[in-house]
Amino acid sequence: MIGSLILLFAGAGLSLMGRSGIAIKEAINRSRERLATEQDGQRHLREVLVDIIIDADFTNTSVTAITDPLRIAQLKKVILQSDTPYRAYVASVADNPTFDDYRGVRRQLEIPLMTACDRYFDLSQLFHKYYHKLASDDFTELSKDRKIEVLNELCAIGTRTKEAHLILCQEMERSDKSRAIFNDVNAHLQKMVEHEKGIAHIEAQSTTPENGA
Repeated sequence: MIGSLILLFAGAGLSLMGRSGIAIKEAINRSRERLATEQDGQRHLREVLVDIIIDADFTNTSVTAITDPLRIAQLKKVILQSDTPYRAYVASVADNPTFDDYRGVRRQLEIPLMTACDRYFDLSQLFHKYYHKLASDDFTELSKDRKIEVLNELCAIGTRTKEAHLILCQEMERSDKSRAIFNDVNAHLQKMVEHEKGIAHIEAQSTTPENGA
């Protein structure tokens, strides 16, 4: 009888240990899956932030070049002197998935950074839409005075876009989630700028006639 009870309790104990072991193993697996999901989410957020920083830098450079005062003055001069339909720009911009990627992670950002990103994307998209209009047939049909007004409006949007880029950079530096990423990407971008300047300097020297030639 006693032996039977011992076997019964031993069996129950083994069964309980078995169920506990399975539960512990399942809990560990769930924890690992949750950790992997969190790591994937953090990795994806980092990738999106990198894309935003690069996109913003490229857009800021493009807006600066497109709205350069000397270039705008020259365009206005051509418009006023030309008697034929004239396009101010020939726009060709590839699809950019950065905004769609940002929408998927925006709620993970602090409010100041999220607000800065929202404003940057709103203005940069508005600028590019306006820029495309200046390359359309509709622009060629405008009067000279209206074309000048449109160029001025483009420059005004460009100024606001550049201001939004500056605020975005400031918030990227302030945010704990983006500061290290921003500094890392910005350092690489600065190196690229310096490299391009070096190449341009070498090319300029190679095409400059020697003194006395």
